[in-house]
Amino acid sequence: MYRWDDLRVFLAVMKEKSFTKAGALLQTNQSTVSRRIASLEQALGLVLFDRTPDGLLPTQAAEQIATEAEVIEQATHQIARLVEGRDAAYEGVVRLAVSDGVGAHLIAPVLPHFYRQYPNIQLELVSGNAVLDLSRREADIAFRFVRPTQGDLVFKKLAQCSYGIYINQALWQSLGQPTDLAQLPWLAWDTSLSHLPEAQWYDQEVGVPPVLRSNHMGTLLNAALAGVGALPLVDLFAQWMPQLTKIPVHQPMPRDMQIWLVGHRTLRHVPRIQAVWNFLEELIYEVFHVGLKSTWFHGPPNIIG
Repeated sequence: MYRWDDLRVFLAVMKEKSFTKAGALLQTNQSTVSRRIASLEQALGLVLFDRTPDGLLPTQAAEQIATEAEVIEQATHQIARLVEGRDAAYEGVVRLAVSDGVGAHLIAPVLPHFYRQYPNIQLELVSGNAVLDLSRREADIAFRFVRPTQGDLVFKKLAQCSYGIYINQALWQSLGQPTDLAQLPWLAWDTSLSHLPEAQWYDQEVGVPPVLRSNHMGTLLNAALAGVGALPLVDLFAQWMPQLTKIPVHQPMPRDMQIWLVGHRTLRHVPRIQAVWNFLEELIYEVFHVGLKSTWFHGPPNIIG
């Protein structure tokens, strides 16, 4: 007979279509995942995945089982959330999903404020551009830049801010201070992030090959500060980088950035989740309404990550 945990491994493989990637998701190795799937196939008497040179292909049986396994997974997570909801202490682990820029340059510098208030809460800061699934407990709280439309989630819009085009002052002067976007060297998101508003704007309004692409905001900011090229940047964040100057352009800008705070409905009022949620609300207020005068920050961030 199979175990529930075998179904958890099975769902990870269904999601990633790879034993190696599923292992990374589950924080185990490829051989363990492969062995667990083979054990599940033997217990069920079914072939779940066809092994091909291009990767794993789910069989029809796997597709049917996945539908029911997801129901079991959701029920398991719901039980866990209900049990956790009875915890009345400001302690334990809270997993927070953020972009690399927000994690490195907004949250990390102000963590002393948080830990003075909540020394028994352990934060797990998961940074990157992938959207983690809160319903699968991949994170407890997330910053997102688009309004959620699916899942049993609660969310709050914390801020909205405009974009500008920014470039190192010395570089812009050396180029003759052009305002024609096609005459500028550009820094752009990697093509794997073409869904982001700034990336879509770049393809529509600029269209020239960039001198550098990256999937990491810290890399793009460091390159801009060093005088490599121009990039679209949220106006409010640009105030921390006096080396950059805003180029006066007449083309439309990327649509305003929105920051949404998102959590799972059944965990929203667990004390440790509530504590982190409130702290993040206060942080965004400090950034957008107090800015550089905030006592939470000590000068412009050192962009290294």
